[in-house]
Amino acid sequence: MSISLIHIYVLWGCVPKKLLVYSSKYSHDFEDSRGCGWNYETEPTHDWITLMANKIAELQHLTGIYKNILKNVRVKSIEGCRKILDPHTVDVDGKLYITRHILISVGGCPFILDIPGSQYAIDSDVALDLHSRIKKISIIGGGYIAIEFASIFNCLKSEVRLFTRQNNVLRGFDEEIIDFVSKQMLLRRIDFYTEESPQAILKAPDGSLSLKTNKGNINGFSHIMFATGHRPDTKGNGSSCN
Repeated sequence: MSISLIHIYVLWGCVPKKLLVYSSKYSHDFEDSRGCGWNYETEPTHDWITLMANKIAELQHLTGIYKNILKNVRVKSIEGCRKILDPHTVDVDGKLYITRHILISVGGCPFILDIPGSQYAIDSDVALDLHSRIKKISIIGGGYIAIEFASIFNCLKSEVRLFTRQNNVLRGFDEEIIDFVSKQMLLRRIDFYTEESPQAILKAPDGSLSLKTNKGNINGFSHIMFATGHRPDTKGNGSSCN
């Protein structure tokens, strides 16, 4: 017998993000439709609570589908807090399972910069499960995760500012892609702050956040988000209760 330790991260990251992308793209569709003769007596509005409720319903639906797929191919699913005790033993909530092989597929966790005030920031996981629309957000990072969330929140009518330590975004990607994406984001009024290294996050008495960088302080954010990559979720000698 073989045991696989798996977290279905597609339900925590990929699918929720795609649902937010689908929702955000209608913003452009409404704008473009005017050129095709459509007129609106009032501007379309977005209900964040409805989006989140439907997102949760869809994830529950998909969870049931994935469980049935495993059941149909005779895979036994065991849910709980697990810990690897040795090369052949797994402890799940106090019950031991002995096996010849153990395959670990636990995905990763968002990496949070170790700076003062980092506890006030959110990461990409939290950003997919917010209870209300973001008003003004600072996104720290220049990779594809940062770009995706900057675009999503911008289309959902949030004010977005992107901070990266490099002199451009999407380091390592094709230069034509970088140039095109950068120009499109600027056209959408996403502000870029390049070659800025975050040094601290400050919280004001009114709850607003400020980001201190090597170039100064920027105030008035409702949210500050780290999009600075992921690390393997292998802490605690293979233990996890997530």
